[in-house]
Amino acid sequence: EAEKAAAAKEADAEEEREVEKAAAVEEADAEEEEREAEKAAAAKEADAEEEREVEKAAAVEEADAEEEEREAEKAAAVEEADAEEEREAEKAAAVEEADAEEEEREAEKAAAVEEADAEEEREAEKAAAVEEADAEEEREAE
Repeated sequence: EAEKAAAAKEADAEEEREVEKAAAVEEADAEEEEREAEKAAAAKEADAEEEREVEKAAAVEEADAEEEEREAEKAAAVEEADAEEEREAEKAAAVEEADAEEEEREAEKAAAVEEADAEEEREAEKAAAVEEADAEEEREAE
């Protein structure tokens, strides 16, 4: 009876050890599972962070491209304004030249008119002198 009781006690102790071992295994599994879940969450967070970085980089690139485009448009506008200014300057120079030529022609015309007037005056003086000479001759004849 004592041996049977001892054997039963040993069997109970063995069973208790098995139960403890099973509990320890279960706990270890639960901890492993938790670590895996944490690792997966960390990986997911890292992926999300990477995605945000990529989006940020894309936004920066887009902003740079837009800025570059605006600069190019500004430069083109400045170039166009410069070209317009140059055309205006050329036009002004052409007008000035035409005015100078017109003034020169007017001056030449005025000089020619003055010369013609002087010639006419000389002719009139000559005619008067001839008339005076004729009158003098007529008086001499009388």
